[in-house]
Amino acid sequence: MGCFEVYIDSREAIKPSTPTPNDKKTYKLCFMDQFMPPYYPAVIYFYQITDGATKLPQLKESLSQALTTFYPFAGRIKDNTAIDCNDEGIPYFEARVDCCMREFLKEADLQMLQHFLPCKKVPTELMTELHQIAIQVSVFTCGGLAIGARFNHKVMDAASAGCFMKHWAANSSGCHDGLYYPDFTAASKVFPPIEHISSPRAEFLACPSDNKCILKRFTFDAAAIQALKVKARSKKVPNPTRVEVVSSFLWKHAISKITALNHGSGVAHRKTSFLTHAVNIRKYSLSQVPKSFMAIGCLTLPTYASLDLSNENDQRLDVLVGRVHEAVARVDEEYVKKFEGEEATDRMWKSLEIALYDRETIFLCNCLCKLGINEIDFGWGKPVWISPWGEPPTLAERNSLTLIDTNGGEGIEAWFVLQEHEMAALEGDEEFLAYATPSTGFNKRELVDSKLRTPVVD
Repeated sequence: MGCFEVYIDSREAIKPSTPTPNDKKTYKLCFMDQFMPPYYPAVIYFYQITDGATKLPQLKESLSQALTTFYPFAGRIKDNTAIDCNDEGIPYFEARVDCCMREFLKEADLQMLQHFLPCKKVPTELMTELHQIAIQVSVFTCGGLAIGARFNHKVMDAASAGCFMKHWAANSSGCHDGLYYPDFTAASKVFPPIEHISSPRAEFLACPSDNKCILKRFTFDAAAIQALKVKARSKKVPNPTRVEVVSSFLWKHAISKITALNHGSGVAHRKTSFLTHAVNIRKYSLSQVPKSFMAIGCLTLPTYASLDLSNENDQRLDVLVGRVHEAVARVDEEYVKKFEGEEATDRMWKSLEIALYDRETIFLCNCLCKLGINEIDFGWGKPVWISPWGEPPTLAERNSLTLIDTNGGEGIEAWFVLQEHEMAALEGDEEFLAYATPSTGFNKRELVDSKLRTPVVD
């Protein structure tokens, strides 16, 4: 759609409804947290209701209650080893949008998503001044709601952030069935913080893009994914997952276009391309945590699949799926234990090296599937759409891939960042478009039906 305005009506700090006890005033970061730069990934939830303005008091009260349970998130980092749980609270904004939500979602202009968020991805404040979460609730003229959330990746991964959102929603709706409760001690016991480690800085994420990057959204429906699974089967991986086939398929077609477009340049002489997945390590390292609880922290490790750019056989879909499957399988209990010993620091830096080097041929996959974020229900139904991005990408985010479940739970939305000329080539690939549908918005039927769908588990 055309331009629209978002007007901020109020700004305040939401604090825990009950003061944090003295014996919980210090929350230790874990070793993994220490290596994360402070920056704010985003999620925006769109709710197709007609009385959003009347829900604002309910959202504020339930948010305050959630912060009592998640008390470290209302505090401030005092160094790179701990959070001072001082109950300073989190920024909370209420806003008005001068258009109907249906009109916005018809085109879902990705460049305009930043107006639904309370802050930028890369902070300018000192780390000790940073909030851990920020929220903006925007009310459309039709009464629809957009709830935009930013989470400090230094202290929480997607699973931790999802756990918080589910608790906030449960406090609002009154339905607490099946919730995981936070465990704020397990991670630092298994991966204790190390003194004198400086926190990485996040300025590289805000660097201007000399070679302009573009973000596009592609949908893989259930039929397309099933067809890709059949195509990707092999003796090694007879039953590939949705995520394995979609991420490998995108990798295959994107690297093909990049190498073709850069023939004769430095890229053409690079021998290897990598696809990295961040693997949740909770089940390997924190099995002592009760089943109804979730350890909070940045509890993921990167793992890398590789392909030989000079070997055409290496670029077959079944081969790439096999490489991705092997890479993820490498992260097991024995592998994770290597990050608990004396050499943990060197191992962590080495595991991060590839992701920061030679981004032309390296792809980073952030998978949000199966985290239940499509099920966040504050008492008025599930969101009709979720955006895992908040602003135009920079060159530092080139080749980033974010996967999220569609509302039906069977398909996948892929949010992909490439340089403009690379994206144009990808969108002109007929084989690619036979499975991937470029997405710009929603029609009336999709908006209505999405309220009725129930996510399906693979």
